[in-house]
Amino acid sequence: MKHKFIIILFAVITAAAAWLLTLPADQKSAENENRVLATMAPLNRETAFSGKFAEGFDDYLSDNIGYRSAFTDFTEWLNSVKGLKSPVGKIVFANSDHGTGTAQGANLLVTEDRVCEIFADSDAEQSYISVINRYAEKLDADINLYSMLIPTQLEFMEPIYANLQDSEKNAINRIYSSLDPRVKTVNVYDKIAEHTDEYIYFRTDHHWTPLGAYYGYQAFAEAAGLTPISKDLFQTYDINNFLGYLYRFAQEPKLEQNPDTITWYDTDPSGAISVSMRAIDETGNLIFYPGSLFVRDKSDYGIFFGGDHQFILLENSAETSGRTLVVIKDSYANAFVPWVVNNYSRVIMIDPRGYKVNLQSVIDEFRPDDFMILDYVFATAMDGFDDALNELY
Repeated sequence: MKHKFIIILFAVITAAAAWLLTLPADQKSAENENRVLATMAPLNRETAFSGKFAEGFDDYLSDNIGYRSAFTDFTEWLNSVKGLKSPVGKIVFANSDHGTGTAQGANLLVTEDRVCEIFADSDAEQSYISVINRYAEKLDADINLYSMLIPTQLEFMEPIYANLQDSEKNAINRIYSSLDPRVKTVNVYDKIAEHTDEYIYFRTDHHWTPLGAYYGYQAFAEAAGLTPISKDLFQTYDINNFLGYLYRFAQEPKLEQNPDTITWYDTDPSGAISVSMRAIDETGNLIFYPGSLFVRDKSDYGIFFGGDHQFILLENSAETSGRTLVVIKDSYANAFVPWVVNNYSRVIMIDPRGYKVNLQSVIDEFRPDDFMILDYVFATAMDGFDDALNELY
């Protein structure tokens, strides 16, 4: 009888899984998470024995379950209900990564007017250091290599809030001090600390604002010996009533009463900057498609390039230096690059989470003068992101 029950239960579960897979893939979930739906991983000897097929199939299965967003929304609502109350707000767990694209959970602090990721030291830090140092060994000596680590807003809040997490400043200093001497570190932390009374982080999203990115650009310019262009030269536009990616995890109604505004700067008023994209499609082929610096019909952080892309090439006909910058990036770079492209003839952005072409081919094609690995500090503490960096080069 017991065996019969197990057989029936297994059949029911199998039938339910099969039914879910016959439903349309849930594009809404990918749009909410600012990415494209996963495709079926190719099955061959290499992917089977390396485990990449199983990993890719798991991503495909997750993405192609019908009404996935409805299930995740319900899960997030449950998390908000059971969130741990504290004197400083509510702490909730989000079973998703926000900035690096890796499958990793995060604790969030939810107050009456904002939601923040809570940073925790991790053994993954050593792996991150190792991969940066390996890049330093492999890159040609005539290419300037920079490491740029960006702190988040909780670090600069009042101590009653900031003390809920491990020190991001200490983590950044540990990493910088452990890097190969040829790596030039960018001191974003101190530059941001000078402007904490300004609107440099979104309250409901994990990204910095375009203004915060501008101060990061100034920090990089100082490290690289560049002259930063003044933000006052550009016209600004506002996107109002923006509720960011973290808001959907917080599920705190009070946040709706204090939405964010995205004030973005048109850093290409003359149309001198052209943008083109590359990607590896589901069959493993390299494809090319046009892109835009600003996608004006977007009402969120996707205003920059339309969101994350595997490979973005920017060419600035107004800049005659002939210099080229390669940026290995997470999504914080999307608001940063529209500033720095004013100092280069070409900027190449590569997202290691999706672009699976050996980096040496990019270096051989474009012969960069400068090369930067730009991440927000959470990338250094998350398993999986360093793997993506390793696989790229």
